[in-house]
Amino acid sequence: GDSVYLDAPYRQEPREAYTQLLANIAYRRMVFNFPTFFLMDDHEIRNDADDVESEEFVRAAKFWDMYLGKRNSLSRTRYTS
Repeated sequence: GDSVYLDAPYRQEPREAYTQLLANIAYRRMVFNFPTFFLMDDHEIRNDADDVESEEFVRAAKFWDMYLGKRNSLSRTRYTS
């Protein structure tokens, strides 16, 4: 599901949203101590986002991958425009 909401309740920059998420001590303990698998959903971009070719999607996907996706076991996530 949604790890961050870049669209609600107000627009947030990806770096700010993920930094805020990982600043939560309980969340960080879970991520670093248990196997986790993160999904990228629409709110990591904007509500109902579906244009994988857009600059907005590519930018959001790069931040998601940097902060969460690369934590997935054997991650092979790749985004191209």
